[in-house]
Amino acid sequence: DFTEEIGQYSDHEQLPRNPLFKDIAVKNAGYRCELCGTSTTFTDRENKEYFEGHHIIMYNPRVQRRFRHCLDHPQNIACLCPECHRKIHHSPEADTEAMVTKLFEKHHNLLKMFAIKIKDLKEIINDYMNYHE
Repeated sequence: DFTEEIGQYSDHEQLPRNPLFKDIAVKNAGYRCELCGTSTTFTDRENKEYFEGHHIIMYNPRVQRRFRHCLDHPQNIACLCPECHRKIHHSPEADTEAMVTKLFEKHHNLLKMFAIKIKDLKEIINDYMNYHE
């Protein structure tokens, strides 16, 4: 049972991720950052432009416990360039809120199709403000 599995993790542990989901998200975004729109970062070891996958609704035990379905899913993963990925986690609150809102609006229908329902976007934004790497 997925819920029991999450219960085994402390709030600050990293949950297992499926690396294929990041690849799907990057491909679905057309190899462009979903925040700044860049398609150029640097060439990785596989000779492709390097992008990072970012969970729009944070994927950690504390947040995951509020959801019935696993948040590690391509519909919940945005394609970001390395700079925007750092910005979303480390910028001032107003900037982070704007970035999270932009990604959420872009992915909202996909999340609903996957049965991930968000009642309050502020709660998702607060998760970012309370996040510590």
